[in-house]
Amino acid sequence: VFKQEEIIGKKIADTTYVNTYNLISYKYFLRGNYDSAYYFANEAELRSISGNNFKGTGIAYLRKGFIETEKGNFPNAIELFNKALVIFVENDNKKEQANALGSLAGVYTELGNFEKALDFYLQTVAMFESINDTKGLSNSYINIGILYAGQGNYDMALEYLLKAVPYKEKIGEKHGLAALYGNLGIMYANVAARDRDTNDVNQSIFYLEKSLVLKEELGDLVSIAASSATLGGVCFNLLR
Repeated sequence: VFKQEEIIGKKIADTTYVNTYNLISYKYFLRGNYDSAYYFANEAELRSISGNNFKGTGIAYLRKGFIETEKGNFPNAIELFNKALVIFVENDNKKEQANALGSLAGVYTELGNFEKALDFYLQTVAMFESINDTKGLSNSYINIGILYAGQGNYDMALEYLLKAVPYKEKIGEKHGLAALYGNLGIMYANVAARDRDTNDVNQSIFYLEKSLVLKEELGDLVSIAASSATLGGVCFNLLR
């Protein structure tokens, strides 16, 4: 009995170490300290493998993949994200599958491969839909909208950005919602400049004003100035 309890206790301790290492890696990544981030991700990988902690190994691969992406080592990033994806598929972890797919989409976006990026993002949408993940769905729709915008396809960009609105509003996170409203305002302005449709101008102003209100509530002075300038530009150029 004592031996069994000892094994269980060791497994819990190992899982805690792995989770902590992965978390520390992420914190260093956010600070731009990629060497330390990689070190702790590698420690998480080694410890999780020795303890058969498959989720921990997959997340370590994701962490290392993010670092390789930021360094511009895209082939390495793709390999790591694919290794993570295989683990999450084998263990039926749909949330992390979606995160791995989204990470692959991000790399292919960086590489300028629109078709592959879109394919991975659409797979991400399907995965998040299957587990009813509101935050994941909203971010995936936004990513697809931005992807289309980068191709100059403002109509499709609007379609996907608008899909994200009810999800973002349900979450209620003001920073993300302000950014989404701002992007919608810019997309409508692009369509209005192309088609000279007053309705699109009105929609652009509507969303830019909504974005501005949220930024004022947040007290983000830099974003307030930028949004005010964008709104002024739309009114000056499209209402004449």
